[in-house]
Amino acid sequence: MQTLAVSGYTAADVADALTAPARTVAYRYDVVHLDGTIDPLTVVTAATIDMNALADIKRTAKFTVDDDGTVDWYADRIRPYWRLKMPDGGWAEWPLGLFVLTSPAKVHDETGSRRQVEAYDLGIVLVEDLVTDRYVVEAGTVVTDAVETILSDAGLTDSYVTGSDETLPTARDWPPGTSRREIIDSLLSSINYRPLSFGPNGFATSGQYQPPGVRPTGHTYTTAVRSVVGTDVTIGFDLFGVANTFVGTVSDPERAPLRSTYVNDAASSPTSTVSRGRTIVDYRELEATSQTALDAKVERIAFEASQVYQIVDLQTATMPHHDVGDVLEVVHGPAGIGARFTEHTWTLPLEVGASMSHRIRRLVSV
Repeated sequence: MQTLAVSGYTAADVADALTAPARTVAYRYDVVHLDGTIDPLTVVTAATIDMNALADIKRTAKFTVDDDGTVDWYADRIRPYWRLKMPDGGWAEWPLGLFVLTSPAKVHDETGSRRQVEAYDLGIVLVEDLVTDRYVVEAGTVVTDAVETILSDAGLTDSYVTGSDETLPTARDWPPGTSRREIIDSLLSSINYRPLSFGPNGFATSGQYQPPGVRPTGHTYTTAVRSVVGTDVTIGFDLFGVANTFVGTVSDPERAPLRSTYVNDAASSPTSTVSRGRTIVDYRELEATSQTALDAKVERIAFEASQVYQIVDLQTATMPHHDVGDVLEVVHGPAGIGARFTEHTWTLPLEVGASMSHRIRRLVSV
């Protein structure tokens, strides 16, 4: 989640302005050219940004842009900003992503020409960039160094990938036609890192996976005081198909096989082997650099699978600082909700007076 302390204002001052009874919100856009130069873009007439934490390309957008020749549709990128007017007359603002433009359908009518543009974060660069020869990462290579090399080879030199000392115990290779995204996520998974995502500033980010329960709360939404939360919510809850035994193996002809098993046999768990009286197995062939990494991955898989996901859909006023997979505290008196959630998806219309849609998932171990 982005910090609220921006543009020289404190987080407390911004939080107060965000929840004020009356607030002034605006949007602006930059066009980022292929050579790195940046110009203001004043011809965007409508925009919506979507985030899906479980998608390969996590941040997408739709722009309606007057077609006046300002934008090179096949090379330029658009960076939108969410702006909040502060009591002193200045503006606090947050970037909302850096987007590659695709499918720029042209519409012409009596009012002029415009483009309806589908756009994607920089993850699209890695999805579309396939290796043309067998790609090899040698044994002994530091995994995060290998990731940085792949990013750099794809022209993505801005990153916040946390460094690791983990190295590949044996060489890894991928056939021609494999996307750079697939190679990166395979490498990151082998050291129990989060899948790669691209933040609001367009930087590639990843780091050691942390269960949501130990991650700090990014924001609290409450209906109690100066609420920006809508009254209507939709709540879902499902226990079906949750496994209780998790087995992960690593098979590599150049080293001894690895195996890790995690069994949920807790009497207090409604989906455990004890409570259900039967075993439901989740068996996976995995990639891991060591037994320690494999044990951590299997425990992570068990933790993530052994959840009752209480799905909640709610609306708030538009908010500028949401990122990928934020942890939120939600206190919704009318719906009887008071718990921590992770954000699965959000939709942010860049329109004055619009509402922001959130789908959040409650972390309840079963």
